[in-house]
Amino acid sequence: MDNSEKTDNNQYLHSDITGKILKCFYQVFNHTGYGFNKDIYIKSLHLEFQKNGLKSEISKNVEIFYQMKDVGNFSADIVVQDTILIKVGTSENLSQTDELVLYNHLKTCIFEVGLLLNFGITPLQRRKMFSNFNKSNMT
Repeated sequence: MDNSEKTDNNQYLHSDITGKILKCFYQVFNHTGYGFNKDIYIKSLHLEFQKNGLKSEISKNVEIFYQMKDVGNFSADIVVQDTILIKVGTSENLSQTDELVLYNHLKTCIFEVGLLLNFGITPLQRRKMFSNFNKSNMT
């Protein structure tokens, strides 16, 4: 299901940014732990991103495209550096549904890379990608 493509230097697309995001994720988890509502984690991540020099927007409206036409939008939990889409979860474990939702969001919007950050009993993260080149071939 993952459309993971590596760049010429054999690194994942935007790995420099996602690496910083993941460090912030673990910093927030280590400070807060498990058991808060999603908004607490989103606001905490936003503060940690700012502290680490990453631009982030909470509840950013992201356009959805069907056959290259704008058909609506959804509210992204967080967008970092105008490049990475972040979905925050708070369940005990990640579900296949959580991953599928992120993947489908990437498939239908301008963002190519997304992270699912779950503040469960143990911190879990997943990286998904869907290249814009492949989106243009979907008609």
